[in-house]
Amino acid sequence: MSASSITPLAETDGSPASRRVDALDALRGYAILTMALSGMVPWGKLPQWMYHAQLIAPQMKYDLSVPGLTWVDLVFPFFLFSMGAAIPLALARRLGNEQLNWKVLLSLAQRFALLVLFAIYVRHIAPTVISNPPTTPAFGFSLLGFLLLFPTLTRLPKSWPAKYRLSIRAVGWVGCVCLLLWLNYRPEATVTEWLATIVKRRDIIILVLANTVITGGVIWMLTRNWIAGRIGVMLVLLALRLSHTTDGWTQALWSYTPADWLYQFSFQQYLLVVIPGTIIGDLLLRRQRQPYSHQVQPATTSDLQMNEAVCDGSLLETRRAAVDGIRLPLLFTFMTLAIIATTVVGLQARATSLTVMVVLILMALLIAILFRTPQTRENQIKKDILQWGALWLLIGFAFEPFEGGIKKDSATISYYFVTSGLACIALVLFQCLLQGLSSGRWLRWLIESGQNPMIAYVAIRSFLRPVVELTQIDPLMKSWFGAPWAGVGWACMKVLLLAWLVSLLTRRRVYWRT
Repeated sequence: MSASSITPLAETDGSPASRRVDALDALRGYAILTMALSGMVPWGKLPQWMYHAQLIAPQMKYDLSVPGLTWVDLVFPFFLFSMGAAIPLALARRLGNEQLNWKVLLSLAQRFALLVLFAIYVRHIAPTVISNPPTTPAFGFSLLGFLLLFPTLTRLPKSWPAKYRLSIRAVGWVGCVCLLLWLNYRPEATVTEWLATIVKRRDIIILVLANTVITGGVIWMLTRNWIAGRIGVMLVLLALRLSHTTDGWTQALWSYTPADWLYQFSFQQYLLVVIPGTIIGDLLLRRQRQPYSHQVQPATTSDLQMNEAVCDGSLLETRRAAVDGIRLPLLFTFMTLAIIATTVVGLQARATSLTVMVVLILMALLIAILFRTPQTRENQIKKDILQWGALWLLIGFAFEPFEGGIKKDSATISYYFVTSGLACIALVLFQCLLQGLSSGRWLRWLIESGQNPMIAYVAIRSFLRPVVELTQIDPLMKSWFGAPWAGVGWACMKVLLLAWLVSLLTRRRVYWRT
């Protein structure tokens, strides 16, 4: 199966342009699967770079004064960035030529509400929340909670009768509500206390997504043809981020929340990752809309007359073009990997000056090569994305000494911009891999996991772990893979199992609507 045949966001024609959406799905899939991997590796037994930079091994206690950046710290911003890039792709067709559409605004509000409920529910069905340490009944309830989400959220075919779709939805929602109430039932508590217990537990990652998806969508609609306006919004957010620690209205605004389980203004700081994503989404949308033709111009009489004379030279040029078609993507793959690895390793090792110098040289060299290559659509989109990535990286490097160095917890200004820049480079990396491999089948599981991220996200804790625990596979494999790095191997095997499951559901067109 080719990469273009599994792209859900637009009709594809097998052109290189269609793979650009696949690259975005692959980036999202990478984020969700590495998120799973980071939670499965042996706890506290590996080098520091295998954990969050502020989660200090082997004690596994947070030290928020320690700067640094690891591959684990890239997971969340990469997911946010890919969500931002998907906003133009998802909303442009529905908006048409309008600047604002109340139906689209209503759909954003509905998605916000659904994500908030989703954040509360998935937190409650986590095995460690049901019982800590988890027991066999806890794993059973967690698995049941995961299965109930299918009738609740799965996109049902419109060809089905409305009464069937409504009945399935009703079964799902009633089942989820009953399970949620049962897991939190306390006979001595009042209804108010009961509800307060339920809403105080929520998945913080999904709640941040809910808070930023609605504002990110509105900002994009208001500035869809005005990039400078979007940059202006980022500058305002940056100003609020810098001034909120000082007494005044900005501090009051920053700490505002009508209910902390629903909305917190401080979550809007992550728009500094989402908005750069929407800018790249605009580039992807523009390239996607450009027609791609496989037509070959007919040969003229003069062409036929010259054919014999230039036959050998034409064959040589064709061969050179074929070699370049493989060599250039491999070169770009190597260079983008080198930029990402140098940034992460260098900032974690605190060799900041050397890191900045080497990364900027590599970025300049890569962009210069792209300017000298034939200006095909593939190369043009790479160049545009890399230029934005270079800008975000430069801003992030400039802020790196500020706030004691780059940190994820609590997120520094440098963290937002460095990770946005790295997300741009990672997107180009996946574009190069898809182009170099000439087919998406080698990245199929990654792409299809990115097309179904919420199933993958919940399955990490509420399907995969219950299954391997209830079947006693996990204890058995841990006894075989006792060494720390062997445990990493077992964790990778579980991630592959997760990717296979999500890929299977995606190919069966089972998608969750969130």
